[in-house]
Formats: sequence, C-alpha cells, structure tokens
Amino acid sequence: MNILRQIDNLRILEQPYNGHYAADKDEVTRSHYVALLLMVLLREGAISEQQQRMLDLWLPAIGLAGQQTRLCELAERLAKDKLGDALGLIKQDPLLIRGVLLDIMIFARINKPLDKQVTSLLEMFASYLGLTDGELGDIVYLAVFILGLSVDSLGEPSCDMDLAPYQVWSEFLYHYRPNAAKRLFAWADENGIPSSNLPRSLNALSRVKKLSNLDYKREDSIVRWSSIPEEIYLLENIELLTIDSYRLTDIPPGIGKLKSLKCLTLLSLNVTSLPKELTELRSLQKIKIEVFHSDLSWFMMAACFNRTVNQLTSIPRELVEFIKLNGIELDVSPSIELLFK
Repeated sequence: MNILRQIDNLRILEQPYNGHYAADKDEVTRSHYVALLLMVLLREGAISEQQQRMLDLWLPAIGLAGQQTRLCELAERLAKDKLGDALGLIKQDPLLIRGVLLDIMIFARINKPLDKQVTSLLEMFASYLGLTDGELGDIVYLAVFILGLSVDSLGEPSCDMDLAPYQVWSEFLYHYRPNAAKRLFAWADENGIPSSNLPRSLNALSRVKKLSNLDYKREDSIVRWSSIPEEIYLLENIELLTIDSYRLTDIPPGIGKLKSLKCLTLLSLNVTSLPKELTELRSLQKIKIEVFHSDLSWFMMAACFNRTVNQLTSIPRELVEFIKLNGIELDVSPSIELLFK
C-alpha cells in the first residue's frame, strides 16, 4: 500500500489538473469558492474516496494545495450563517459563477446521481447568481460530457461559448466538438485548405460533401497532406474524399466515422496497411487506391522531403470481406490486387 500511496502522491505533484480559472483571484475569493464546493459535498456526509482523489488534483490547480482542513472549516461556517459572503464574492465575476456550478455538479455527481437536495441547492444558486435556464443547461451539458455520460438527450451549447471558466477540466473536454473543430481548422490552415473547401465554422461543416487536395494548389503545385486528423469525423455528411499524397504515411481510424462517405480515393498511397475501421463506412460504394510510384524520380522526391517510402503489404481480413460482402467497387493498382483477394 505504501508504494501505491507514493505513486498517487507523485501523480498529484506532477500531473494536477489544468490551471483553474479562479487561480489568479485573491486568496479570499479562492478560499470561499472552494469552501462553497466543499459545503455542498459535506452536506451529503463524508467526502468519498473518489472525490478526495479528485480534490487532491483539483486543489493545486486553484492554488490551495494542502489547505483542505482549513477550507472544510470555512465550509462549515458558510453553511451556518456566512453563505452570503461566498456568494457575494462569486457574483463579482460572471465566469466564476459558471465555473463553481460546473465544479459542484462534477464533484457531487461522480459517485451517484444528484439527489434532490443537491439539485435544489444548485437551482437556488443559479437563480440567486442570475443564470438563465439556457446558461444552466449549457453547464449541465458540459458536466455530463466531462463525466463521460450520454449527452444525446441534451441540447449542445453554442459552438462559440467561452470555455475559460471550465479550463481546469480541459483534459476531459478534448473531444468536445468545438475543441475538436479548432484542431480540424488548425490542420486546414496548416495545409492551406481554402475556407470554400472546408469552412472554418462548426455549424457549416455539415454542408461539406467533398474534400480533395487536388481541388486547390499552392504556387501551382498540389498541397500534399502529411497527415489526416482524427477530427475529420466532424465532416459527418462528406460523400467524396480524395487524398493524393506520398507524404501521408498513416490513415487514422477516425476515417471510419464518415458514415456518409460514398467514394474514397487514395492516390500515391505510402502506407504499409489500411485501418480496419474502413469497415465502418456503411455508405461506401467505391474505393480507389494507387500506391506510391516506385520509379527513381519519386524516390528522389520523397528523399527531398525526408520521407520514408512504404509499400502497402497488408489489408485487414475484415476489410477484404467487407468489400466483397457489400459489393463495393474496387479500383486498385495492379501491384496490390492480390491483397484484396
């Protein structure tokens, strides 16, 4: 047990949560912020082991590591007759209001569904602090998302919502759609993809039906992508995807999430295998593959870009069966035809 405890302590020291939005506030404000959270948790009894592990990572992020005993005493005073002090400090910054409500929801919900007492408290806090039903709904969505629960029945917040008050949970918001869109847009910018081909708006991505690096050029030459981001799954309605690039040495599994894709074209392919996730392309009708040319000029060109020349040597058996079973039109270079038999 001593070894496990040491490992836990090392992780707390080396990998606390991201810096909290409230971390740059004065200590009085931060202390009352944390005490408000602890007050709610303590109303349910003792802090659970899982809540404690989270607090051990969360308190350093807000700049109050090692002060939990003092903060619990402050929480008791808040519950007795000083709640107005904490709420008054929180009201000074609208983003603090949002942050504390999300923090309370996450900590209180981590063990079990919120009980009526905590739900009522949160609703009263939200009302007193001036949040609208829509704003509270957005916070509920983020809490459910961060906790890894289903958000299917919840309305998604606006894609331009300010996430600053929730930055302590950024590790858990990595796959939140607006964050994923930012990474997709950064990739598009890096590769010079015009906004006419890939709009820099999350809401507009559903209108993209076709994406091809053959459709635009930089200085009269094709822009050959060196990577395909996992976030390509955001192009949920894309039907045609064409990639011509010997610089691309990996096809990400995320490509299997393009449920509307009908035609996939991979030219100058420079990978050793294809992802089995291609079997998830339930709308696929045609796949065209031309492998990287093996003549000397192509090898020299690859060398100039410090790229390894790979040879497609294996196809997942599941993919071969998927192509046959679904009657998908196959157009591949003669040198790799046998791989699809």
